[in-house]
Amino acid sequence: MTASADHALLLLADLGEASARAHTEATLVPAVSAALSRHLPLRRLDLRRGAAAPGAPEVRRGAGGETIAVFALRDAEGAVGCATMALGDGAALDVSPALLEAIGRLLAVALRQVQVLGRVAAIARRAQGEKRTLKEELDRVALPREVVAVGPAMRAIFQQMVPLVARQDTTVLVRGETGTGKERTGPRRRWG
Repeated sequence: MTASADHALLLLADLGEASARAHTEATLVPAVSAALSRHLPLRRLDLRRGAAAPGAPEVRRGAGGETIAVFALRDAEGAVGCATMALGDGAALDVSPALLEAIGRLLAVALRQVQVLGRVAAIARRAQGEKRTLKEELDRVALPREVVAVGPAMRAIFQQMVPLVARQDTTVLVRGETGTGKERTGPRRRWG
């Protein structure tokens, strides 16, 4: 393997590790930029989701003497977007179309990954909210209205014990400190 091939493999491995640690687009771009900067004189990286990209990678000279590389972000599912890298002097020798295509494939996979992670996080947040709402609703309806128990510990005791004792024909004495919510309001009635 040549020195440039070794360099390209190290760059891609570093880029893969950096993108795997990113969980959002906000963390992906800095992580990828840092990885690229360790191997190339990167001045700026711009990733655009959904933007049209050239069919083949383009490398040209910028106004300030920098090298501008524009390439597609494509994975097995198709085009994801476009990337533009501004590189310092001498970088044109370090970036081949094959390397830019490989970087583009890796970044496309990383963008899809953070997109999926974002959807999973949104579903998890929604599920947590629904769980909280259902728990509050269950806490409100699980006990008869005349039970005063407000504290979570006392409510848990009532919710666990009442169904067990309600099937029996017996009297139950509830003991505890004053203010713990043992009392009930309204007329006496049987639960069960």
